[in-house]
Amino acid sequence: MPHGKLGRVPRDTTRWAPAMEAYLRTHPASGRTGLEPVSPGEEVDRASKVTGWPMYCNGPDPANPPASPDGVGDCTIAEAAHAFTALGVYAGKEQVLFSDEEIIGAYAAISGYDPATGANDNGCQMQDVLAYLKATGMADVNGQVHKVTAYAALADPADIQMLSQVLKTFGYVYLGIDLPQSAEDQFGTEPWTYVPWSQILGGHCIGLHRRDPYGTKVGVFQMATWGALQPATIGFIRHYVREAWAVITPDWIEANGSNMDGVALAQLEADMALVGSGS
Repeated sequence: MPHGKLGRVPRDTTRWAPAMEAYLRTHPASGRTGLEPVSPGEEVDRASKVTGWPMYCNGPDPANPPASPDGVGDCTIAEAAHAFTALGVYAGKEQVLFSDEEIIGAYAAISGYDPATGANDNGCQMQDVLAYLKATGMADVNGQVHKVTAYAALADPADIQMLSQVLKTFGYVYLGIDLPQSAEDQFGTEPWTYVPWSQILGGHCIGLHRRDPYGTKVGVFQMATWGALQPATIGFIRHYVREAWAVITPDWIEANGSNMDGVALAQLEADMALVGSGS
């Protein structure tokens, strides 16, 4: 039985989006161009302080709409909620949660999903979700609205070093993968690994929240999905990741702005005006 629903619509690459690599500049402290490097033996942890990763209706969940008892394909929204929670915690804020009604409302606004009938449960493009989060945002259970300030796609979404650097600098990576059957089979019991010839079931959105030192664990990367943190190997990342986004929030800038000196952040924020609002 599937552990959760899929819901990542493949990116429309004919639509322009900022490329992270275009905004890298010389870091005044290190004298190097680009993001702060991450050594193989370095741990980058943006997950362990978070006490839970709710399902948010992306699979078996008592809060699922009656018309979708097995869950909906809102992985792109569920993962955005996980990101806001974790980024806030690691920016020194109180941990927040989101109501399932807020999650479903955002999903419906972007995808056209009808929770009353279950119609149009077709997933979302991650870029559309990011545009929505910048323009509208999502309110947590305390009524605080969380928004995205800027975002940029990685030119090579499976670049292990770049993923590690983005995680360290921005606290998070928004990932889109082609999910193989092997990942369904391994979920919750063993790390996701590359399994040749495993059937691709569809597109899925997950979040990179932690990277362990190479060689200390089989699952070097820790991903939030389907109500849990799931480890994954470098081989899994290299074979199944199809898009990766650096996402910047106001909380993170407030707490970690000095760590972004290797990024032309003002230019990236200005260029957000050139990004379309979605389909």
